[in-house]
Amino acid sequence: MAAWAPAYRHEAWRAALRAAGREDGPRLDADARALSASYVARQRAGHPVLPGAVDLVRRLSASVPVAVVTNGPPDIQRLKIEQSGVAPLLSAVVISGALGVGKPHPDIFRTALEQLGVPAERAVMVGDNWERDVGGALAVGMRAVWISHGRPPPAAGPSGAGAGADGHRVTVAGGPSEVTLA
Repeated sequence: MAAWAPAYRHEAWRAALRAAGREDGPRLDADARALSASYVARQRAGHPVLPGAVDLVRRLSASVPVAVVTNGPPDIQRLKIEQSGVAPLLSAVVISGALGVGKPHPDIFRTALEQLGVPAERAVMVGDNWERDVGGALAVGMRAVWISHGRPPPAAGPSGAGAGADGHRVTVAGGPSEVTLA
C-alpha cells in the first residue's frame, strides 16, 4: 500500500484534471503532482474530530475494549488516530489499506473482532455511515449504533432490510453524546 498510494494519488489527480478538460502533457503532470502533494500535506495537517467523539471513546474504553475500523491508507489513518488523541484508548486498529479489504466487507470487521477477542454477538459497532459501518457490522452478526447526525435512517438498509427490520440490532443516536450500549 505504501508504494501503491502515491502513484494512485497522482493518477487520480491526473484523471480529475483530464475530466475537467485539461489535456495530457507536462503541465498536467506537474499540476497533478502539486495537487497530490497538497492533498498529503493537508491530510497530515490535521482533521477535525466530531464533537463528542473523543469523549465517547474515552467513556467506552473505560469499560470495554474499543477498536477503530477505518478505510484509507495506513499512514494517513494512523496519523488521524494519533492526532485525535484516542490512540492510547484503543485495543485494536484495523485499516483497510493495511488489510487489503475495506468496509463494508465482513473481513475487516472479523479482523477487528479477532484482535479484540470478542465474538460478534457481544460486540457493538458505532459509526455514521449506514452502508459501510452498519451494513458491515450486521453482515458479521454485530449490533450497531448508527450516528445519524439528524438524518433519517435509509428506507432500505443493508441487504435491502429496512431500518425497522433490523431495529433490534440497530440503534440510532443523533450524535456521539447520545450513544449508549445498554
